[in-house]
Amino acid sequence: MASRAALIALMGTVCALAVTAPAALAGTFSTPGLLPGGQGDEWQFAINDRGEGGAVSKGSPLFYALAGGGLASPIPLAIPRNLRLPFLSRDLSIAISPRGRVAVGLVLDDDTEPPSNVEHGTSGCCGRAAIATWQLGQQPPVAQVLSAKQRARAGPNHQVFEAPSIVIGPSAITALWTREEGVEGEPEAESEPEPNETQLEEAFGRFTGPLRVGRVATAPRGVSLTRLSLARRGDSIASWVEDGDKLLSVRGLRTGALRGSKRARRIPRLTELEGFANNGRGDPVFAYFSDSHNHTRSKLMMMRSRAGNLFGAPREITLIHQAVAASLAGRGSFLLAVWENVFSYAEEDHLYVQRGSVSGRFGRSQALGFGSQPHAFVDSHGDSVIVYRRPAPHNPSANEFVAVTAAPSHRFGPPQPLAPNLPGCDSINGAEIGSAPIATSPDGHAVFYIGCEVEGDLKQYLIRYTP
Repeated sequence: MASRAALIALMGTVCALAVTAPAALAGTFSTPGLLPGGQGDEWQFAINDRGEGGAVSKGSPLFYALAGGGLASPIPLAIPRNLRLPFLSRDLSIAISPRGRVAVGLVLDDDTEPPSNVEHGTSGCCGRAAIATWQLGQQPPVAQVLSAKQRARAGPNHQVFEAPSIVIGPSAITALWTREEGVEGEPEAESEPEPNETQLEEAFGRFTGPLRVGRVATAPRGVSLTRLSLARRGDSIASWVEDGDKLLSVRGLRTGALRGSKRARRIPRLTELEGFANNGRGDPVFAYFSDSHNHTRSKLMMMRSRAGNLFGAPREITLIHQAVAASLAGRGSFLLAVWENVFSYAEEDHLYVQRGSVSGRFGRSQALGFGSQPHAFVDSHGDSVIVYRRPAPHNPSANEFVAVTAAPSHRFGPPQPLAPNLPGCDSINGAEIGSAPIATSPDGHAVFYIGCEVEGDLKQYLIRYTP
């Protein structure tokens, strides 16, 4: 009887270890592949569930298809006559569908010439949104210009500064961009914006046809964040923050048009906007910080919109002491939160992660040690993946990039170096603060790039993750 009880206890211990012990990663990271171009190029990637994808950079209007662990030969993007990439903002964006349909968004300058008595910047102003769409493996057509030419007397301030965000659904494409800032004084005509207004505009239509353009919203005090995503059945969902503290979401029609009802939910006790979750297809989830009364601790909060409807009431994820930044990632109803702390006595960044449910409870947090610049996603197996920078173990003055992973109901395992033979790695996706999230597909394929100093030169390397 005693031996049977001991056996039952032993089995219980084994089961408990199976739930809490780190598990092997189901996916794999590729060997870093050298990217072309200069050290200051900022890349944007897109990838689908078949591992197909592409890349564009701010350096020039070129498209690169993903090929193995690197990029294929560049393909020039065709720009309409009398337009060009602006000198100060060569912004591009990219999207790809499960069937290999590619869309690239651009900002182009027109040839508006200002009157001699109007401050209008240089000749060749102002920024206009454009999109090129084609099937992967074919030649890109001439990009379609989406925004009207700026009136010369309007001045240079109210125009397009960033490339459109794009999603490609089963039957339609949706693009979203802003015309920002306003002219000084009163508008000259009813069609001109009021000072400080931001206009949120869209383009939509069938993938193979011309796109229609419309206005989604006008924000009197600006739009600070925008996010386009796809619902589970493929409809587009747009979410954004306007006037500093109003959170909105709208669901698109099968035509791609964002024509649903738009109702604003004010973000209560807002201290800092953190952004939308990287959760592929699913309900939009937004994160922000709310300080405590003595400002020594911050509440990490979340708000969720079901299928593009009105965002719900905020829910607290955790209370953090001296938080620096946080981000959310998820898949389905699963959600994980990653945040940075800086301890003043050491001035070193520490990373923490906490997992839970979009509508349920969160478990205990797990410390990941020294680290910064975290990027997280969840793959098709339910594995949580976090890529981040940390001090190199044998050279504290240098940095390395590592990944930690966790299967469902398991703790995160030890960090695994992503580029053990590359010294001096110091940036992920081009920037330490505000860098673009890792490009992921709905099933968890991912692609990103790192910057490392090799022989005195900063070089950039592409890394892919396959679930």
